[in-house]
Amino acid sequence: MLPRTLVGCLVWAGLVFTAACSTAPEQAAHEAGGEKQKIREFWGSYRQATRLRLDGRYAEAIALFRKCLQLDPEHEDSLYYLGASLEHLGRYREALKAYQRLIGVNPQSGRALAQLVELLSTPLPGAPVDYEQAEKWALQWVEVNREQAGPFLQQGLLELNRGRFAKAAEHFQVAVRSGSPEGFAWAGYTAWLRGLQGEALKMFRGPIEIEKRERRLAGAGIKAEGDILPEPGKPLSALDRAALVSLFFSRVIQGGGKAFPALFRPANAGLAAAGRGAWGDYDGDGGADLAVAGKALTLYRNAGGRFLDVTAATGLPEVKGVECVLWADYDGDGRLDLYAGGRSGARLFRNLGGSFSEVTGNAGLGRSGPADRAVFADIDGDGDVDLLQSGPVEGGWAVQAFLNAGGAFSKPDRPVIEVPAAVTRLRAADLDGDGHPELIVAVWENGIRVLARKPDGRWTEKTAAAGLNQTPSAVTDALLFDYDRDGDADLLLAVHAPWEDALRSLLQPEFRSATSASRLYRNDGGRFQDVSEAVGITASYGVMEALAADLDGDGWQDVILVNGGYGAQRVEPTAVLRNEGGKRLRLWSRLPGAGNPGNYIAASVADYNGDGRPDLFLARNPRFPARLFPAGVFRNVLQ
Repeated sequence: MLPRTLVGCLVWAGLVFTAACSTAPEQAAHEAGGEKQKIREFWGSYRQATRLRLDGRYAEAIALFRKCLQLDPEHEDSLYYLGASLEHLGRYREALKAYQRLIGVNPQSGRALAQLVELLSTPLPGAPVDYEQAEKWALQWVEVNREQAGPFLQQGLLELNRGRFAKAAEHFQVAVRSGSPEGFAWAGYTAWLRGLQGEALKMFRGPIEIEKRERRLAGAGIKAEGDILPEPGKPLSALDRAALVSLFFSRVIQGGGKAFPALFRPANAGLAAAGRGAWGDYDGDGGADLAVAGKALTLYRNAGGRFLDVTAATGLPEVKGVECVLWADYDGDGRLDLYAGGRSGARLFRNLGGSFSEVTGNAGLGRSGPADRAVFADIDGDGDVDLLQSGPVEGGWAVQAFLNAGGAFSKPDRPVIEVPAAVTRLRAADLDGDGHPELIVAVWENGIRVLARKPDGRWTEKTAAAGLNQTPSAVTDALLFDYDRDGDADLLLAVHAPWEDALRSLLQPEFRSATSASRLYRNDGGRFQDVSEAVGITASYGVMEALAADLDGDGWQDVILVNGGYGAQRVEPTAVLRNEGGKRLRLWSRLPGAGNPGNYIAASVADYNGDGRPDLFLARNPRFPARLFPAGVFRNVLQ
């Protein structure tokens, strides 16, 4: 074990050398030289790892931090920054182990306790959420540091994600009493969630006034609240972030801002659901029916524009913990069958003509494993739709391909690909026009991978060949649509931007981020070119899902960016972009309204009322109560 400071290293090496000289001078000199070499190796590796981490080269930094810990298993900074680097790559379980090791070395480490609470209480893709354990770490952090606002802020954020808004408010008020700008902002946000508009405004005034005072002391002229906004290229301090949140919500509560046309209005359609939805006419009556994922699978039949829960009536059993739902005619009988994927495995239900029978085992999917994301596509060219699904495996995540032969799926010999973090989206399409679909895998905090199946059944990677090896990291969706109508499937990579970046885009249209804005890539025969700037895709949004549809009937596909978050710590409007002849994708409208932000996790489009216009199903984040913002079916009101 090596000492933890350079001075300690040198003193320690000297002591070793001096003690050894009294018995065996040559051996002592050799041992001291070896220890000095270890010290030089340690600090050289640590400095290089730090440079790589600051440059965003986290995988390389991780290898060097691990090397440092081989030389000194108790070096606190190496343990902490190893955990932080693993978090940046979405390798949350490994990060958890690093922070726990740090607590073992130093039970008083406030920074390790803070990261443990955040990691265990923030439901990011693949995160090991454990609210009870997070609360224990939070209480330990309070014992370590009762004098600062940090532990109380983190306790409040934990309670927000648990949906316990009143309890969260109590913790934020402790931070307010210590004068914390972040405490004021979060207390205001929590009051807004609880419908206490007057109290919220009072709290939001705190950070705004503190920011004004700081600007005046720095000699900056403050004429209006907008003057407190930071320079577009400037990093944000904690006070900047608090003032940004406070200014945004003050404007939401007081009204004002740019007016946008209303494209959709909530439809009183008798549907109350908060999970992801998939449209499909399961009963063949010409109406778009809706299957919804969530705590339990729900099927709604479209009865002339009104939706009836027919889950039990159609023979569907109670299926809990559903992550994704898909419609596909897997057996080729002309009827849409229903797939439901979740952490407990995939379930397949055959459509018998208006009722369903489970065929999971008979169809070969009885041991398919966890399925968080899935897609049906004919990947072997035999005319049957095959199944690709992803879920957690030991040490990471994997994508598996189940080949369909006349309604029976064969279990794969090996995964299509194994990845280190959660898969946020699977898409399949023929990208290069060779008649065979490629697979796009979006990996949380790791960009995307493009894969093609060879005739012998093996898969080969085509990411670099497609020009897509330098893409954003926090990709939540990979939308394939022909935005310029040239016959090729173009690619929009939707990015889940940090909330402060999304708010800066809302308040500062000139704000640009190279890492948190979604990107549009034009397909040129299977090779993709970034055209984001040219078409106007420059703003940052917290995109959970993206979809394309011709909303106004002009022949060009418009884009809906469904914005929200995984926990309950952010809200923002969903954005609708109008396709102007394949030249520009311009901000057109906001949902549910310009002054009424929400948190939505998914959407799907269909003409549910038969008026010839595409309507929208928006899935609300279930951590928010239904009273906060509308969810469900939205009717297209364009004339």
